[in-house]
Amino acid sequence: MSFPNNVRTNVLVKCKRYCCLCGKYVGNNIELHHIIQRADRGDDTEDNCIPLCFNCHAEVKSYNPHHPKGSKYSEKELKERRNLVYEFVKDKTICNYSNDDINKATKLLNNYYKQIEQIISTDPCAEPVHIDLNAFANEMLLNLQSYAFEFSDEAVDRQKCYLIEALQEWYNIMSNEEYFHIINSYFLCFNSNSVNSYREAMGNIRTQIRDSYLFLKTVALNRVR
Repeated sequence: MSFPNNVRTNVLVKCKRYCCLCGKYVGNNIELHHIIQRADRGDDTEDNCIPLCFNCHAEVKSYNPHHPKGSKYSEKELKERRNLVYEFVKDKTICNYSNDDINKATKLLNNYYKQIEQIISTDPCAEPVHIDLNAFANEMLLNLQSYAFEFSDEAVDRQKCYLIEALQEWYNIMSNEEYFHIINSYFLCFNSNSVNSYREAMGNIRTQIRDSYLFLKTVALNRVR
């Protein structure tokens, strides 16, 4: 017999869908286990309930007292482990991304955050841009399109694609000889007429780069914290 709905809701909110044995975030792949089985007069209360992932639930249920092998999880141990997880996740942010995606986002930011932030903060319509930034943008474009930065989460990969598209547009404008000339290793715009032809587009491009960058930054920081 399953737990009442109010008990299910309370324990799932408390554990934030983290397994109370292995400590992993498992989302939908979670079950509620009777610490003391109903066959042993266990009740359907919150105190007798522990949320477990499929693997841990199978392990806890697999112990056979008639043919003991290993050490059975005791009632006291299960409750203490559960309460520790409740306390640990109480004020934590849930991590909804895979470790692989988090690591890729972290690598992307570690490699390019300085250049991305410089592109975001520098307005080519009003100030010079060092030619090295253009070279870095080209390098980013090549690397971001490689398998090393393919994300399993659709929303994350979509933002990466938005970033690639915006960087490509930024690079195309900066490389347009009708708009800029190079003096002392800096791109300088020709005149006000040429600036007006791309001012709005450049503003939109830098906004998209900023938005995608901030999204990927939240992914990189989306470990339980």
